[in-house]
Amino acid sequence: MFRKLFNKEEGYILVTSFVVLLVIVILGVVYANLAITQARQAERHNDRKQAYYYARSGSERAYEEMINGFSNGDSTKFQDFYWDLEKDLVYGSDENEKINVDIKVKDSNGITLNLNNSNLMAIGEIRVETTGKVDDISVSKNANFTIKNNGLVLELSEGDVDFSDEVLTKVTDISGWTSGGSFNLNPAEHEVDYGVEFVNISGNDFKLNKSNSYAKYKADSIYLSGDKTLSIMNGSKLVLFSDKIKFDISVEMDDDCFLCFQTENPEGGIIQFTKNEAENIYNEVFIKNGRTLLQSGTYTFPKTDEPICIPCCTDITNWPIIWD
Repeated sequence: MFRKLFNKEEGYILVTSFVVLLVIVILGVVYANLAITQARQAERHNDRKQAYYYARSGSERAYEEMINGFSNGDSTKFQDFYWDLEKDLVYGSDENEKINVDIKVKDSNGITLNLNNSNLMAIGEIRVETTGKVDDISVSKNANFTIKNNGLVLELSEGDVDFSDEVLTKVTDISGWTSGGSFNLNPAEHEVDYGVEFVNISGNDFKLNKSNSYAKYKADSIYLSGDKTLSIMNGSKLVLFSDKIKFDISVEMDDDCFLCFQTENPEGGIIQFTKNEAENIYNEVFIKNGRTLLQSGTYTFPKTDEPICIPCCTDITNWPIIWD
C-alpha cells in the first residue's frame, strides 16, 4: 500500500507537506525559545543598568551628605547608610534595600578614622563603595569613588607637650604683645627667640577682637593657660608660629575667624589641647554656636609656607574625585 502511495504524485505532496510542517514547528519552537532567552537577557541587562543607576545615585547622595558634613562640622554625615530613593536615608546597612552605601574615612597615612573620636581636619581620604540592587542583581562596578584631600591636615599623635625644662615669659610682660597690661591681643606681628606663656588668672578672656584684625605670635614655644578662654572675634585671624604649642584653655571663635599654626622646623610642629576626663574638662576649638572644630588631643603639623588654619577644608568640592 505504501509503495502505491509513494508511487502516486498525491503521496509525495502529503509527505512533503508533513515534512515542511514539521520543520516549521521545530523552527517556531527554536525561535520562541530564542525570543524568550533574549527577552530574559534584555530584562536582566535592564535590571543591571537600573541597579547601576541606583548605586550611582547612592554615591552622589553620599557626596552631597559629605559636603554638608564638612561645611557644618557634622561627622554623622560620614556614616554608612541605605536608601530606597523615596524615603530619607537610614544610617546602617540593609542588604535587601535598593541602595547600600559604605563610607570609609582615613587619614593621610591610610589609617581608618573613627570620626566620633577624631576630627574633620585629620581626614586625608574618603572611600565610598555603593551597591545598587534589583531583585537578585547587585551592581557596584563604576559606582564607587575615592576623594583625596589635596590640602593640609593635622595628624593625630600621642604624648604630651612638656615645658617642664623651660622658663616661659608671660606675654603680658612683653612690650607691645598685649594692650595696656590687659588681655587684649595687639594686631601685629610679634617675635621673640624664647618660650612664652599666655596666662589669664584674673577671670578675663584673652581676646583678639578688633574688626578684621590680624595678629602673629612667633616664639620657641607657646603655652596658653588660665581659667578662661581665648576668644577670636569680628573676622580676626590669629597665627601661632612655634614648634611646640599647648592649650590648657579652650578657644572660642566667631564663624568668620581663623586660628592658624605654622612652624619652620623641617620635622614639623606639635600642638596639644589638653583634657582632664576625671573632671570632665576638654579644651577644644569651637564656634560660638557650640560646634566643635578641633577636639582635645595631640596633633602634629608639617612645615609650610603658609599657616595651617582652623576652620580648614570646609569645602571638599575641590578635592579630586577618582571613580572606579
